[in-house]
Amino acid sequence: LHCIVYTILFWGGSNVGVLNLYDFGIMYDVFPGTLAFLNIFGIVFCLFLTLKGLYFPSTDDNGSSGSFLKDYLWGTELYPRIMGLDLKRFIN
Repeated sequence: LHCIVYTILFWGGSNVGVLNLYDFGIMYDVFPGTLAFLNIFGIVFCLFLTLKGLYFPSTDDNGSSGSFLKDYLWGTELYPRIMGLDLKRFIN
């Protein structure tokens, strides 16, 4: 239900809808930059989590395979935490 409400509000607020608050083509205009930012952020964040898991693990549920590439791809911690925030619950 919330998907339908969000879609109607998004469409209604655009220049196609009744409110005319913004250009509906904004998604098309900002998509390449958004895609690039999210990809770069994802790579840097995974690199951060790999280094954190190798050198500053949160729990005893961690380990290394000996290969940095394998650790990067498979992960080093089962439940990574940053300042008490469980990242698996926050991100997923």
